[in-house]
Amino acid sequence: MKEILSAGEKIRKLRTAIGLSQEELTENVVSKSLISMIEQGKRSLTLQTAEIIAQCLNRYYHKMGQDITAEYLMETEEDSIREEIAKDLDHLRRAINSRRADETLVQNTFEKVMNLTQKWKLEEEYAELKILRGNFYYDNYQYQYALKDYLDVMDHSTKVREYGQIARVYNLLGSTYQMQMLLENAIAHYQKGFDTAMFYSTDNQDKIKAQTMFNQIVCYKRLKRYDVALTHIDLFRNLKWDDPEFKIYIKQITLIEANIYRDIENWRKAEETYKSLLDEAKRLDAETLYLLYENYGLLHRNQGHKTKALKYFEKAFKLKDEVSLNYLPELYLYQSTCYNIEEEYEEMATLLEQGLKLADMISVKHMMIKVRLAYVEVFIKLKDYNSALQQLNSVEKLVFRGVAKPLLYDLYSYYIEVYNGLGSYTEATEYAVKIRQIKHLSY
Repeated sequence: MKEILSAGEKIRKLRTAIGLSQEELTENVVSKSLISMIEQGKRSLTLQTAEIIAQCLNRYYHKMGQDITAEYLMETEEDSIREEIAKDLDHLRRAINSRRADETLVQNTFEKVMNLTQKWKLEEEYAELKILRGNFYYDNYQYQYALKDYLDVMDHSTKVREYGQIARVYNLLGSTYQMQMLLENAIAHYQKGFDTAMFYSTDNQDKIKAQTMFNQIVCYKRLKRYDVALTHIDLFRNLKWDDPEFKIYIKQITLIEANIYRDIENWRKAEETYKSLLDEAKRLDAETLYLLYENYGLLHRNQGHKTKALKYFEKAFKLKDEVSLNYLPELYLYQSTCYNIEEEYEEMATLLEQGLKLADMISVKHMMIKVRLAYVEVFIKLKDYNSALQQLNSVEKLVFRGVAKPLLYDLYSYYIEVYNGLGSYTEATEYAVKIRQIKHLSY
C-alpha cells in the first residue's frame, strides 16, 4: 500500500525532497506562515493555493520527469484510502476469479483491507468487501461463513435502506441455501429479492428479477414441482434485461424446459427442445453446452439407449476444464447409471467411487448425498445390505433440519428396503412411520 499523507504532509515531503525552505517554495506568493499552518494541518488547503504550490514545485519536478498536480495535493487522506481499497478489491476479485489464489494470502488480504475500512468508517467499501469474502467462502463450499458475511451486509443495508443491495443479498442468501439443499428457504429468499427490486424500482431490478426467477425455477424443478416451474418459465421469457448475460439465461431456461419434459417422459417435446439447442451448439457458452450434452445424454439413458447416452456424456467430459468443478461428480453419477441398464455393477461402483471422491473433496453436499444413495442402490442389487446401511448412515449425517421432503422420502424408503433385506423388520417399521409423519406434516 502506498504511503497515505495529508495535504500538508505531501507538501512538506515534496518540498524537503528538493531542499526548499517554506519561504523559498513560492517566493512569497504564498506566505511562509500559511504554508507552515497548512503543513501542520492547522489550515485547509484551497484549490487556488494548491495550484500556486504545484506550479512552483513543478519548476523543479518537471526537470526530473514528474508532474505535481493541484488535484493530487488536494486529495484527502480518505480519498487516498478509498483509492487503495478500490485497488485491493480489484486485486482480490482477479485472484478469486483465477481460482488459483492461495487461500491464506487471500484471507490475510481481506483482513488487512477490512481493518482499514473499519478504521476509516468506510461502510460502503466494508459492505462490498463482506460480499466479496462471502462469495469467496461460497466458491470454496464454506457456506456457513458465506451466510454470516451476507447477513452482516443485509443488516447494514437494511439500516441505510439500500434496497438494490438488499435485493442483491437476498439472491446471494438464496443461492447459499440452495447449495445446502434448503430449497424452500432458498425460494423464499429469491422471492424476497424479486419483490424488493420490483417494489422499490432499484437500479439493478432487471438483473435481480432475472437472476432470482431463474434460480426459483431451478429449485422448483429440483423439488419436482414441474407445473410451477413451467409457469415461471413462461413468466421468465416476458422479463426484460438489456444485457448479453440474459441471452445465456434464455438458453439455459430452454434447457431446463427440455429437462422437465424429459423428467415427465414427454419424449417428443424433450427431443424437439434439446435439438433446437443442439442446432445452436456453436453459439452456446461452454457451461450451457456442457449441460446440454449432459442432459441430452440423460434423455437417451432414460429411454434405455446406453451407447447414445455415453456418447453425449463423453462430449460433456471434454468440456470439463471450461466449467465449474461442481458439475463433475454428477456426471460420474450419470455415467454409472448407464451401466445399470445392463446390470454392470462393478463398472457402476468404479464410476461412483470417482464421483464420491470428487464430491467429498469439494464438499458439494447434495452431490455427496446423491452419489451415496446411488451406491445404496448398487449394494441392494448385490444384496450387500450391510454396505448399503453404512452408506445410508453416512447420508443421514449429512441431512439436517429443513432438508427438502423428497430427499427424506428417498432416504427413509431406502432404510425400509435395507432393513427388510437384513431381516430387521422392527427398524423397517420405524422408518415407515417416519414417512407417514412427513406426509402428515405436508397436509
